Amino acid sequence: MRSRDHTVSATHGDMNQNMRDIIMHVQQVSSVINFELPTQPENYLHRTGRSGRFGRKGVAFNFMTTDDESFTV
Repeated sequence: MRSRDHTVSATHGDMNQNMRDIIMHVQQVSSVINFELPTQPENYLHRTGRSGRFGRKGVAFNFMTTDDESFTV
């Protein structure tokens, strides 16, 4: 994506909080890609809500397996 001039940031569970804060300071998030769904629906809403902050529209893409089929929001 970067090779096509898209701005890309990533966070993950093993990242320290200071680094997450730096990355999440970016306010113009238009897409969120979840490679792994959270176990709690509230965490899903928190993650994907980053794409629609300040009244802007955004989209979330979710990669799911059969283990995720029971996930509901």
